[in-house]
Amino acid sequence: MAKFTFYDYIRSRLDRFLLRRPRSEFEIRNYLRGKLIRKNIVDKDKQEAIIADLVKEVQDLGSIDDEKFAQWWVDERTYFKPRGKKALQFELYRKGIPKDIIDETITAANIDEKALILQLIAKKHFTDFNQKVIQFLLRKGFSYQNIKKAIEESEKKR
Repeated sequence: MAKFTFYDYIRSRLDRFLLRRPRSEFEIRNYLRGKLIRKNIVDKDKQEAIIADLVKEVQDLGSIDDEKFAQWWVDERTYFKPRGKKALQFELYRKGIPKDIIDETITAANIDEKALILQLIAKKHFTDFNQKVIQFLLRKGFSYQNIKKAIEESEKKR
């Protein structure tokens, strides 16, 4: 029977982590760092060596691609939990995606914020457009100008 090494254990955990959804390189590095700390691998040089080996191995397989991840994230967020451009940029930044990739992805996505706002207004059944509604939409990352335009359009339809 083959001996199951610590490296194999960490690799199997990483495989399970990657099966749930696509991940950015930053997320993978943080996950591995946490696993190694919990397993009492406190030597920073040893940690970084293991992380670098595993990341390289997964990159060679094509499982890590920050551009594809950013595109996937924007598509999923736009469809399931509509967010404005600002919120998407912030979320991608927190996922460790480089700024140039974020800008490229957001521009390529061609997000129609006004349509997303109208969709949210219809979904939430807002009847009166007070400051509370505007603040809700601002927290979703939409620009104030687009919120005002969408509210005006929604009021015209009534």
